[in-house]
Amino acid sequence: MRKNGYAQLGPNSNFLYFSQQDEGYGGNAIYQYDIARNKNNIIVPPSYENYGALNLKVSNDGKYLAYLWSEIESPAKVYLINLQTRENIFLHELNKAELTFALDWSKDNKKIVVADNNDLFHIDIESKQVDIITLPENITPFYLAVEDTNKILLSTRNTQHYEILNVENLFTLEPLS
Repeated sequence: MRKNGYAQLGPNSNFLYFSQQDEGYGGNAIYQYDIARNKNNIIVPPSYENYGALNLKVSNDGKYLAYLWSEIESPAKVYLINLQTRENIFLHELNKAELTFALDWSKDNKKIVVADNNDLFHIDIESKQVDIITLPENITPFYLAVEDTNKILLSTRNTQHYEILNVENLFTLEPLS
């Protein structure tokens, strides 16, 4: 049984959010671990098929958890959980059936940034409006981190090649050179 996944401590350090694959399931579930009570609560059930819940990110204000849900040979789906109400909200389905872990929050907690091959989706969590920025074909983010309003750090899909790119003015919707 595989016991790996993603984990992130909530902003107030009361909860740890993590994904893991449970025995009898092919895909990951997402749990909330209450540190003071030493107790796990499942917040996204696992899938029977591979992958399930992939990368997860808690918003900077601790109100939401965004995650990617992936199934074999299907585009990943972006979901949002309101951590106060436990409402699970579908935001967007990506276009390509490529595995991605590139997911992060905007600094104002109003948008989620996710990569789909060389496209960056900037998803408004209230309106669900999606702005797409297409990067050059040779830049395919596998992981990313929003550094500032118009700046991200990313690692590319090619795992044998390591490179940190500093992309500025990304969300101005102007073509990148």
